[in-house]
Amino acid sequence: MMIEASHKTRIIGAAALLVADALFFTTTNAGSVVSVALIIGFGLSVVTLYLLFSQLLIFSSLYGLPFRRRHRQIALLITGVVAAILALVTVGEFTTRDILVMTPMILVAVGYLTYGRGRSPTAS
Repeated sequence: MMIEASHKTRIIGAAALLVADALFFTTTNAGSVVSVALIIGFGLSVVTLYLLFSQLLIFSSLYGLPFRRRHRQIALLITGVVAAILALVTVGEFTTRDILVMTPMILVAVGYLTYGRGRSPTAS
């Protein structure tokens, strides 16, 4: 079975990202690094989460779930929510108020992704 060139680049990119994650997170100590290193680590985590969620949504579309056309937008939404929660938890500011604020925003975003980009209007 031959792997297409685009799939090879995705596999190589995912492997490179995982190697970069492994190298970065095994060689740094969060208690003794400068704040820029923490930001880089957070960025690496977010990119890895996006890759994970994107691939999971593509994989789930093989089993009939309707995510094939908008898997990128849904993966960005899920990654954004998880990244916001991760950022709030790491600074100790995640409260029930944050949940109450984020829930309507998430529902509006899901509604926009689901219904907002329907059919394009036809010219009369």
